[in-house]
Amino acid sequence: MSSPHSSALSLSLKQGPVTPGPEAISGVVRLNLPLVRASGINEVVVKLIGEVKTNVFVSQFGVDMNQLGTLDKPLIDLSQSLWTAQIPTNSRTDEISIPFAFDIPISPSLPPSFKLHHDDIGGSVTYTVHLLGIKSPPCSGTESTSLAWNRINIGRSNIQITRPITFVPLDLALSSSSSHSSLPSPPWSPLPLSPSAPPSETSSLYSYSTTSTLTPRPPKIYKTSLSLRPPYAFFSPPATIHASVVLPSLPSLPLNHPLSILITLQSISPPLPPSSSSHPEKFKFPKLPNGVDGFDLRLACCVKLSTNSANSSAGGGGGRERMVGWEIVAGREGDASGLEQVKGQSDVSGCGGLGDWKKNATLEISQPTWIPSSPPSPSSPSSPQTPSSPSSLSSSPTFHAPSSPPSPPEGQGQGLGHFTQKLTLSTTLTLPTTLPPSFSTRLLSTKYYIQLRVPFSGLNNNLLLNVGPLDVSSGIYPTSSMGATGAMGMGMGMGMMGMGARGGAFGFGDDNLAGRGVRELPPSYWDVTSTGTNPDPSGRQPAYLSS
Repeated sequence: MSSPHSSALSLSLKQGPVTPGPEAISGVVRLNLPLVRASGINEVVVKLIGEVKTNVFVSQFGVDMNQLGTLDKPLIDLSQSLWTAQIPTNSRTDEISIPFAFDIPISPSLPPSFKLHHDDIGGSVTYTVHLLGIKSPPCSGTESTSLAWNRINIGRSNIQITRPITFVPLDLALSSSSSHSSLPSPPWSPLPLSPSAPPSETSSLYSYSTTSTLTPRPPKIYKTSLSLRPPYAFFSPPATIHASVVLPSLPSLPLNHPLSILITLQSISPPLPPSSSSHPEKFKFPKLPNGVDGFDLRLACCVKLSTNSANSSAGGGGGRERMVGWEIVAGREGDASGLEQVKGQSDVSGCGGLGDWKKNATLEISQPTWIPSSPPSPSSPSSPQTPSSPSSLSSSPTFHAPSSPPSPPEGQGQGLGHFTQKLTLSTTLTLPTTLPPSFSTRLLSTKYYIQLRVPFSGLNNNLLLNVGPLDVSSGIYPTSSMGATGAMGMGMGMGMMGMGARGGAFGFGDDNLAGRGVRELPPSYWDVTSTGTNPDPSGRQPAYLSS
């Protein structure tokens, strides 16, 4: 049987993700006056609170503990008093409805809704609407005594209903860059990655669709090199693979927009005798992939979090930095099983959270080219070539065209030479709409990486290039015709609402808790789900709140 005040208050909110702007959050509070009076409720207050919480499970000196982190003050804390017992009402009216709305400022300091529970770490950014039915103190007293009584008894005696809000910030990085760079204001139209290439619908260096004197920014180029030993020939001279990934030079990568990417591989064989120059079939290692299934592109999120512990920066303290799969932070954990597992499917799971990039890919492979080696100069002896950092960023490609032969890695000698071959893969990526944009707070921050993995034959001959760190923005721009959400916000809202049934912001629920440290926390630390009157008299919850 329900308690006497189970239907004294009810809360209804406008569904869907929330973006900043006037009346960003709106709803209706319904009061059953006879039950409100019978419950002793003296005031009805609605609040909007944004919080950041972190948790790290640590084991020190044989003692397991949870280190917690919260900000000194909420991200946002707004309150409205909707009704008091002193307000006169029609004696023949048993129920009244009171609308309310909250304005959310357009500020880069407000991060998106976010929730992560993975192994021994946890972090969340939550925005919650609280409806409070504040009861009168048992006896009259001073105002300070009344407030103190309410603070002590708010969770035990007062009626409280909470509703989580999915908050998505506007894309301020791209929309504000037009004032001081070559990027104009939205709406965006894709232009080719290379300024000299013809326009294409599948490329996306963003600009106006109309003709302008816009000078495109130079693209971002990430590169790495890898020395490979042929299978079962551990002491033979190595081969070399150079890899490069080119992305449009944008302040941030927007969600749900096509993004051009250009991947280049160049293989250099081990030293070969000059008799091999007219026999390209002797170029057997390393062989470049002959299709898109030889590439694994996967989106990953680097999460940094800390706690309020004094030794959080120490190795055993509360500071942590983890690389996790995109599916973990986007509420899609069932879609992919690992960051570096190669899959051949062309669906969302097999494409690593980057859209159907395999379907749109164009692959070009040049013919093997023979390059004779020059003998080393006596005045400048050759030194071993050191591979660049897997995540290095360069302003220009380091690949050598066949007309300008690259220096062989080692084993140079009179008459020896190398075969070289080049591969280019161009395609478009699309970041999923359920992905939380990157953000940074004192306790919790995120960046994204695109991981490129290309396996070659032989032991540990796997090329891995981490492209990043990358800033990701919502792709929702303030427009005068459609309001703050814009056209992209409508599509994004449908994706989030369909996914939100898994619980919490961006699809996280208690079933996602992993790691003993997170499980040992009381549910009230993380949960913001409904704890009071159901707003629907039929007993049904909205779809985005059902678990």
